Amino acid sequence: EEATIRLNEAKAETVRGTVALSGASDLWTLVEANRGFGEDLVEALGVANLQPDAETPEKEALAKAYSPARHLVASTKSVAWQLFESQENELMPKDQYDEMKAAIEGLSGNVTGRLVARKAHAFAYWGSVEAEIYSFIKTHE
Repeated sequence: EEATIRLNEAKAETVRGTVALSGASDLWTLVEANRGFGEDLVEALGVANLQPDAETPEKEALAKAYSPARHLVASTKSVAWQLFESQENELMPKDQYDEMKAAIEGLSGNVTGRLVARKAHAFAYWGSVEAEIYSFIKTHE
């Protein structure tokens, strides 16, 4: 999700379609919900000068800056999005799906996908979404 935004900011229409399986769309809400991402956020984003366990304004700003649902841009309006998430909360809570879907719709963007009726993460439910993804890719290649 974030790569789509950054690539299209650099050059509009670079990405025509994006598929996300259990994607994190708002890192700060994950930190606030204590979903285990607080300690890992600084390391995952490669920022050595912030203390991973400190609740700092810098850490909050960093999390928000890398949260796709918080900063979709006009250059991503033409991107077709397909989002999937487990219907039941697992590693990634389903409100991440809801937030990203609402953000794309707010941009008047094209979004499809669904909640998968399994408590599984990403490729663990691949078999139940595989045909939809291949169809999406063929449509947007």
